[in-house]
Amino acid sequence: MKKVLIVCTGNTCRSPMAQAMLTQMVQDKELRVEVESAGVSAFGGDAPTPQAEQAMKGYGLDISTHRSRAVHVDMLAECDLILTMTSSHKQQILRVLPDMADKIFVLGEYAKYLEQENQTVIQNSTLIDQKSNMNPDVDTSKWDVSDPYGQLVDSYIKTAREIKGLLAAIVRYWELNGGV
Repeated sequence: MKKVLIVCTGNTCRSPMAQAMLTQMVQDKELRVEVESAGVSAFGGDAPTPQAEQAMKGYGLDISTHRSRAVHVDMLAECDLILTMTSSHKQQILRVLPDMADKIFVLGEYAKYLEQENQTVIQNSTLIDQKSNMNPDVDTSKWDVSDPYGQLVDSYIKTAREIKGLLAAIVRYWELNGGV
């Protein structure tokens, strides 16, 4: 079973929402993927924001029992794939663990990369190293998922919709290409 870690700031809204959605998606497709989440600045033990809980109820998901966790080195080392919500989260991790560059991506960056991979396979052409994480000078901030923290529930719903679209593209690729 492959292990995916989703990382945001406090682990009380974006990453727990993504964890719940991705867990449901991989279960629906019967993919052998374990999904966890954590935050680069999480205190540990905090409940999801009420707005995040409400946004997830719209997808039939209950994240009320989730409790925040702080990212730590051992947790990262156990993962096959690390998906961050922003390029800043990615860079924070890479500063501590630069050897993990081949398995850490901003969520939107990874979805875009897999989309390009899929097009390459479909077109039977050669992909010229599109892995921007292999080049630390590439700006990946354009793939950042907006942070709804402290905003009204509508912002959480919008962020959840954005996350779901990115995750759906990723799961579609995994399903067609044998997993993570």
